[in-house]
Amino acid sequence: MSEMHPIEKLRDFTLGENLDAMALMYKGEKYTYGDLELMSRHISTWFTAMELKGHPVAFMLPNGFELMAVYLACLKTGAIAMPLSRKYSAKELERVLIQSEAKALIVELDKIAVAEDVDFTKTQVKTAFHNGVVPREGFNNFYTLLGPAGQYQPIAVDPSDPAVIFYTSAADQPKGVVHTYSSIHGALRSTSIALGNIDKNDRILVYDPQFQISGFIETFSGLLYGAYISLFDTYASHECVPALVN
Repeated sequence: MSEMHPIEKLRDFTLGENLDAMALMYKGEKYTYGDLELMSRHISTWFTAMELKGHPVAFMLPNGFELMAVYLACLKTGAIAMPLSRKYSAKELERVLIQSEAKALIVELDKIAVAEDVDFTKTQVKTAFHNGVVPREGFNNFYTLLGPAGQYQPIAVDPSDPAVIFYTSAADQPKGVVHTYSSIHGALRSTSIALGNIDKNDRILVYDPQFQISGFIETFSGLLYGAYISLFDTYASHECVPALVN
């Protein structure tokens, strides 16, 4: 494959790798680069159909494959990925949804009670999803996004377009920090260089929350250059150390 433009690589890095190569391990489940590409493509066709380019997609999800696929689907479609703390109260969640003007929300089942207490009439959220099996009024099933809504078409983005919004940890008034495609790529590239140029022979252990910029950079700087990510919710030596050699 010819060398990708940096922004194309950020959007389609999976296509630069062996699709059968391992990309991510989480809770004993292993996912290939092909798995990431397929699932993110499916989600991205829904995001395109929902006309989310240029609009924030808020998601309150735990570490794992689902969250990675949502991040990548946003990058593929020009939607702005907006990961949120799983510790938010309903009031805090409502505040950031209003402030960001997010058009969609994806929330894990364990936090559905928080989302149900949000007054969505004060927000611009048009569609909300949860990742549970049992239907909940006012929420669509996240897993419908894993079936394509249409044929995948990569969306053109500009390096200066907003790509990700990370919220600060300020307890009283958290603020959204916007990163462009260019700044995100630069952060991932500089991280790779600092670690001796990450490649497909590397195994990277990550246990920081993926909704924080630290967890995002640790994970995506590895995936961007073909590494295998061992992902955990927290550090426990009896789990993390064996994962680096198995």
